[in-house]
Amino acid sequence: MKRNKYDILQDISMVLLGNLMIAVSTVCFVIPNKILVGGTAGLAVILNAFFGFQEELTIKILVYVLFMIGTIILGKAFALKTLISTICYPILLSLVSYLYTLLPIGLFQVDSFIASLCSGALIGLGIGLVYRKNGSTGGMDIIPLIIHKYTHLSLSGLVLMVDGMTVLFGAIANGIEAAIYGIISVWICSYIINQTMLLGTQKLKQVEIMSSEMDKINDMIHQKIDRGTTIMKALGGYTKKETHVLMVVIDTKDYPLLIDSIYSIDETAFIIVSDINEVKGRGFTIKSEYL
Repeated sequence: MKRNKYDILQDISMVLLGNLMIAVSTVCFVIPNKILVGGTAGLAVILNAFFGFQEELTIKILVYVLFMIGTIILGKAFALKTLISTICYPILLSLVSYLYTLLPIGLFQVDSFIASLCSGALIGLGIGLVYRKNGSTGGMDIIPLIIHKYTHLSLSGLVLMVDGMTVLFGAIANGIEAAIYGIISVWICSYIINQTMLLGTQKLKQVEIMSSEMDKINDMIHQKIDRGTTIMKALGGYTKKETHVLMVVIDTKDYPLLIDSIYSIDETAFIIVSDINEVKGRGFTIKSEYL
């Protein structure tokens, strides 16, 4: 489906906002407190400790180098989506750094623990916003994206792994205490990325039911819970007898009512419950004809 100008502008704005949050975190919390957050900022802190390289310049160089690597491996489509971050992040970093010098001294002066919390939350939110638009911040998150391309592992988990390795390496340069603060920041960052990517999705439960009172339970779900159901054929692994499994997807708020209603019909019902984040179709994204 062809996207209109508003959708494209919205995507660009989201990517820019994400990069701005990362730049604010880097300038206000990471560099002043030498937080080992992982990513280009964390790597810059490590290189500064070892070789005295200026952090902001190091970040900019890393951004450009990783962009070229990502373009080669992930292709032109990725390069186009990442180009905004690659160009704008260094500019935003310089802008925020300049504005930071104009602020009253000590305005963002906090202890290392608070700095690790703030940096992790801001960076995680920033990266999450960019990921939601299928983009990249143009930094170390390119490495998780490359690994994800070939393994399909969770992006938030891969970010945690790559940043965790950076933090552990930084312990050599900055000590165990700095590494602990860095681990806190990285964990918060990974959690916030995951939650940001799930923003706007539905909190639902998929319930699979096996019961000798299948027809009664099926009718109850239609009439009382007002949800559609699916009945699937199954074969008992031990008895080798054919049976049926009733599957329904419901809002989390309706889960207690469903469970109580099932057990009021059949106390021996076997129930499997799974958490899901989104469902497309009638009754969820398409209005139900029964409502």
